Amino acid sequence: GTNVLFVNKDDELVGIGTVTPQNKLNIIGDINATTNIYGNVIFQDGNQVLDTATIFGGDVSGTYDVLQLGTGVVGTINLANGSVTDVKIAPNAVNTTHILDGTILDEDISAVAGIDWSKLSNYPYVISGAGLTGGGQVSGNVTLNIGQGTGIIVNADNVAVNTTYFDDNYIEEGQSAGGQLTGTYPDPNLDSGVAGTGLIGADGSPLSVNAGWGL
Repeated sequence: GTNVLFVNKDDELVGIGTVTPQNKLNIIGDINATTNIYGNVIFQDGNQVLDTATIFGGDVSGTYDVLQLGTGVVGTINLANGSVTDVKIAPNAVNTTHILDGTILDEDISAVAGIDWSKLSNYPYVISGAGLTGGGQVSGNVTLNIGQGTGIIVNADNVAVNTTYFDDNYIEEGQSAGGQLTGTYPDPNLDSGVAGTGLIGADGSPLSVNAGWGL
C-alpha cells in the first residue's frame, strides 16, 4: 500500500509521505505543530531562506528573534489621530521647518509671552491712516515723521508736554521779542522808529491816529 513512514537505516534518514528522504526528516505535506519546532535554518525548495542571523528588510530590522521597526517606517497612517502627546515630543524638537507658514494664530500666543521689540520686523514706528486714535502710552525712541504730511492737529482740552524747554527755534509765551519788535509774546509791539514807507500799504490809504497816538 501507500508508504506513510519510510526509514533509511544506512543513511539515518526518515521520510513521511516519501520513500526518498533527503534530510534527517523529510515530510511531504503540511505540518501542524502545537508546541515548539527547534532549529537554526529554514529552507524552501532546497534554498535557505531564514536562520537565526537573518536580517529583515522592508518595514522591520534586526534578526527574526529580536525584530525591530526599521528606521523611518512609521508614518501618519500608522498613528491614530491625537495619539502623539506632549511627552512624546522631545524638547526643542519642533522648529520653523515643522510649522506651516501662517498657521500660528493670535490665540496661540500667550498674553504674557513678553515678545521683545527685536522679534518684530518693523519697530517701534507709529503709522496712522485717516486718524491716529486710541489710548495708552507709547514708550521708547519714537519719531513721528510729518514732513510730507499736513502737520499735527491737536483736538484736545489739555495738552501736556513733558519737557522743561522747547527748542530755541520756537517762540515761547513770555519770550522777549527782537528785531523790529519790542515787548514779549504773545503781544509784541513795533519798536520805535521802525515804521517807514516800506511798512505802509502801497494803495495810498492815509494814516490815522488812534486814541493812544499810535499809527
